[in-house]
Amino acid sequence: MFQHVQLDGPLVRFIPDLQLQDLTTTHTVMLSATELWAHKNVLSAHLAHNPEHRIHVVLGDGPFMDGDRLTMKKDNLPAGLQHLTLSDPQHLVQKINHSFLCEHENLTTFDPLGLDLVRVIETSFLCKCCHFTKVNMERFIYLQKINIFFLGFCEDFPLEEIKK
Repeated sequence: MFQHVQLDGPLVRFIPDLQLQDLTTTHTVMLSATELWAHKNVLSAHLAHNPEHRIHVVLGDGPFMDGDRLTMKKDNLPAGLQHLTLSDPQHLVQKINHSFLCEHENLTTFDPLGLDLVRVIETSFLCKCCHFTKVNMERFIYLQKINIFFLGFCEDFPLEEIKK
């Protein structure tokens, strides 16, 4: 699954005592959904001064999942997050819940790595993310249905990206 990962700098595995302030160049910080849930405030503090880092969340049957449905909301993520990758090595996600990351103020890129079993994207997917510019839709290889307000009101999103 990770052979097609586009890294923004070196990959760092998150641990609670990781000295985030020592990451002086752009890194991809990888952690589980449970770790994100527990350490969101630590990541928020770091991203306030280093927003260029990508956060890569490995999903499992913990937070942000309701059966086969991904339920992540903007308040589940660290403040200041601009670049998000989600991966699903257990292939649990088949639906993305309504208002997925809707109104996230800072998010600019989203890579749904390994979310290839997603069949349905509910209403308001990444809607009203005013700085959003890129989503890798090629990852959704079994996608059958996209509901209304898909990337709706994303002022900076280039229309030619939707056509790809």
